[in-house]
Amino acid sequence: GGALRLGGSPLGEREKGFAAAALAAQLGSLGFFYGKTVVAPPPGSFSPPPPPQETEAAPLFAVVPSRPFFPRGFLWDDGFHSLVVGEWDGPLADDIAAHWLGLMHEDGWIPREQILGAEAAARVPAEFLPQRRLHANPPTLVLRLQRLLDRLPDGGGGEGGGGE
Repeated sequence: GGALRLGGSPLGEREKGFAAAALAAQLGSLGFFYGKTVVAPPPGSFSPPPPPQETEAAPLFAVVPSRPFFPRGFLWDDGFHSLVVGEWDGPLADDIAAHWLGLMHEDGWIPREQILGAEAAARVPAEFLPQRRLHANPPTLVLRLQRLLDRLPDGGGGEGGGGE
């Protein structure tokens, strides 16, 4: 049934307590941020290089590693966070993923750190504020998307697609 299991065995009270504490810590670090991302120009494109540009202001709903020390979204981290949050509340994890996808640029790039607003910017040294297109993380957000596809009745293949 609905018993929590690890490696096929039901979880004991100690393990359930640990799991509850881990989930509570993640949910407690959920934050809503709003602001502009600073994007550095491509290297070597101009001499002297132009100043960094700001994107349009945008929202981000994300789980952060530490609200006091890292009050900003990290794309890499949220891909993994969404796996845990999604087991507890799928629509909440979907909302987080949708916010990240909403930050995608026309060419498919998503800045790996979202330093949105004054609170976040105050915690980052100025030289690290601009996001650089050459700095990327593995696409861990795909883990959440794959989890969604796996739960579709046809395995995510769509009409006439794979999974049959």
